[in-house]
Amino acid sequence: MEHILRQLDVAPVAPGDALVLAPAHMPLTAAAMRQMLALFLAGESLGTTLTELHGLLHEAILAGISLSPEVVSFFDALLAREIAEPAQAARLLTTLRQSQTTEARIAKVVRHPDVLEQCIAQARLSLRSQLTLLSGQEAVLAYMRGKGQLRRFETLVKTALERLDGAELQNLHGLRRPYVFLEAPLAPEMGIPQCRIHILPEKEGHDAKSKGYTARGEVVFDLETRHLGSLWIRLTASAERCQCLIKTTQSTVGALFEASAPELRDGLAAAGYPAPVIRIARWDGNRLNETIRLMRQFASINYNG
Repeated sequence: MEHILRQLDVAPVAPGDALVLAPAHMPLTAAAMRQMLALFLAGESLGTTLTELHGLLHEAILAGISLSPEVVSFFDALLAREIAEPAQAARLLTTLRQSQTTEARIAKVVRHPDVLEQCIAQARLSLRSQLTLLSGQEAVLAYMRGKGQLRRFETLVKTALERLDGAELQNLHGLRRPYVFLEAPLAPEMGIPQCRIHILPEKEGHDAKSKGYTARGEVVFDLETRHLGSLWIRLTASAERCQCLIKTTQSTVGALFEASAPELRDGLAAAGYPAPVIRIARWDGNRLNETIRLMRQFASINYNG
């Protein structure tokens, strides 16, 4: 593992800590670890990559290149530009669920066999499927070649697929217990270049009772924003209470959140979260270490690969 970390030139991370990120079913290879780490270290966002790709496809359509309506509507829905309203946020989440990874769908079918046909239909609408179809359409490739954009087009597709590969590996954790990782491809003008979401649904009631604690669910937002800097927001809710921890790298931003805490608390209460508690903390911005801490709750890591 130390050799792999040296190959990747990652900032000092203990091999044992890095292994926490590796799902039990993932082979411990440099390629696999590179894809995993790229999720949390990559500079360019998935939204930026897909926005540029969307622009190239739009130009191709204007030039008369025929693309299926499904491809066009899929990219339009995926690249969220405004999610201020609940209905808009719901549409984005629906599109992201359609882009759920193969492994996550398998885990879902194992738990609920009756949703097999639904998962197959969603797989056909996934981002990976759309990108694979696009990369094999000769009319699109010929147009890009003629415009001198073929290399850029292929690079964008390759970059997006590599990010999706990393997400698929991360979602292998969902084979051990309920867990979903999403990277929301928000358009650049949204002002949120990076938006990673970890969803840990409420633990099974009998499991919680046997271990002597109340079942709870968690949602973590790992954000890079244009105006507020890096944020790590962890929302934990149970039947009795709700805790929202907001970590920020900037003292001025922390002060803003402190001043807004009563409003945030009222908003959570209005949304149905019981007895919400808001905490603001300073953070060094190391999202890799923060993710490692989050993933420690997953047991039975496969150290032998």
